[in-house]
Amino acid sequence: MNGKARAPTEKTPVSNAIYADGDQAMKLFESIVRQGPLTTLPEPETVRIPLSCHRPDIKCGQKMARGIHIGGGYYAPISGTVTEVHPTYICIKAEAVDEPSPRDMGALSGNELRTALNDMGAGLPEGPAQTLIINGVEPEPGVTAFAHMLDELSRIVQLGLSTAQSVFSPNRTVLAVEAGASQSLDGCEKAAIENGYPNGIDPLVAKAITGMENPDNVAVLSVGRLFELGMIMDTGLPCDKTVVTCGETDFVTTVGTPVDLILTTAHQTVRHGDTVVLGGLMRGEAAHSLQQGISKDTYGLFVVPKGQYPPVEDSPCIGCGECIPVCPARIDPATISGYAEFRMYDKCREHDIDACMECGMCGFFCIARRPLLQYIRLAKQHLAQADTCKLNDQGEG
Repeated sequence: MNGKARAPTEKTPVSNAIYADGDQAMKLFESIVRQGPLTTLPEPETVRIPLSCHRPDIKCGQKMARGIHIGGGYYAPISGTVTEVHPTYICIKAEAVDEPSPRDMGALSGNELRTALNDMGAGLPEGPAQTLIINGVEPEPGVTAFAHMLDELSRIVQLGLSTAQSVFSPNRTVLAVEAGASQSLDGCEKAAIENGYPNGIDPLVAKAITGMENPDNVAVLSVGRLFELGMIMDTGLPCDKTVVTCGETDFVTTVGTPVDLILTTAHQTVRHGDTVVLGGLMRGEAAHSLQQGISKDTYGLFVVPKGQYPPVEDSPCIGCGECIPVCPARIDPATISGYAEFRMYDKCREHDIDACMECGMCGFFCIARRPLLQYIRLAKQHLAQADTCKLNDQGEG
């Protein structure tokens, strides 16, 4: 994973994240800087891979080789022995195990390549795309993982781009970056996206570039996804690395690395009552344990000191309507979350819950501090499960 590295003394400012609501604006992380190049963490002795389901045949004491499928879109990031099997994670302790031979991906193309990549957890959508958009805008305020990938892991990201182009066969490829950003990719047009969250969310980036909402024949992949594709092509194994922003550093780390190991390396102190957030402060989720492992989609790790923000509470909606004008999907988060709270999931769909981008703006501006995004995610999960059951019933019929 060699690439062009900046000098250790160089500081890279994080673009201001502006949340605009009429005449009001709030700037977060204005003074945050990232110092120096990427830091690669050593492979941990023990990993905890988070997942919603795992193969039922996985047992404690079982030998597990790197790259073996363990459930969902996850694969063993290290070789070793399974020491714990939990409904929400699997723990593996590093140990020498015979590993399978890497797959030769170089001769594959088109749908055959797509299938092989998806078999390794890439999760690429179906079909060709006339326009391929590479989203290089940081996913949330305070995160700089994508910029570091483009600058210092350019060989892997460029390999991921050529792979995506082979799969989708686009007529046009566009790299979307924040206005003023210097990053680029060979073989891509460059489009500047107006600074400010949530402008970097995939549907909004697609609209900014094409001028259309939900455009046809357009595929959007993040720089993080290109990194994953490049790693698969480079190693012939499922990607077992991710880049995480923590403190003033971005780390290349193994999937499943415990949270406390990253925090300690980044000199981040967690005190009683603090909240550790995986992802970002707008869309992330609170860690339930410092021993929890990071997922392949974790791009940030933040410590929120106790009392810095008003706590989220399961309080009733006061009907102020503050969440509606800030919603980029133009839906009614208060109504949808209310239906979700009382398990009226079909009503959520009637009010266009599927249009929700899960940006977290509604919860950020909620005066009552209701967990709006969490309710919406819960409803989406139940609706997806119901849809799956219907498809299974139709198949059996």
